[in-house]
Amino acid sequence: MSTVQEKEQADVSTDHHTGSEAPRARGSAARARGVRSSTLVLVVAVLAAGSGVWWLLQQRPEPGGTPPTSTAGGEAYVGGSLPGDLAAPVAAAVQTVPLALTYDYRDLQAGLKQATGGMTDEFAAEFRTTFQQSAGRLARSKQAVTDATVKAAGVVRQEDDDHVVVLLYVDQVLVSATTLADPDQPVQVSQNRVLAGLERGDDGTWRVDSISPR
Repeated sequence: MSTVQEKEQADVSTDHHTGSEAPRARGSAARARGVRSSTLVLVVAVLAAGSGVWWLLQQRPEPGGTPPTSTAGGEAYVGGSLPGDLAAPVAAAVQTVPLALTYDYRDLQAGLKQATGGMTDEFAAEFRTTFQQSAGRLARSKQAVTDATVKAAGVVRQEDDDHVVVLLYVDQVLVSATTLADPDQPVQVSQNRVLAGLERGDDGTWRVDSISPR
């Protein structure tokens, strides 16, 4: 670090604290699931925020806490104060999820290595296989470049001390050879909501164990 449609063009949806394309989700039964391999970018239906967002809105920093910093001018999103140890899994999701949704057809392997570096071994293997078989191929054929940016993020639920689900709101910009060839065609910007399951390893490090569009 859900209803999914597969399309050949990039259309992506949005969520509260953000995401886009990723392989089938893995994790405990109660955790975020439903990731499908998509074509060029993750294609998701826009859903109402619902109770998860209501929960997030209640997680205001305590007096004297640090409010989240909105993304601006290309700067990375920085989460605000959270109770207990919840800031760590949110930070891990904010770092890894946009890497999973960002790729450049000119060097897909480098991007894939960066993205899987923040995932559990099992999910990284699954993500790598799915990406190479779907989005990677289309990225090359379409000469596509995507850039994902987290706009907001927060904890949806804590399953236990070592498993947390984080909701992220992600903007994804897509540029392809078609876009560059036609000056009248606007750059595609997709707004997405993504659930990321985080797992804390024996070394205390939080890693993404599932990515699921909302």
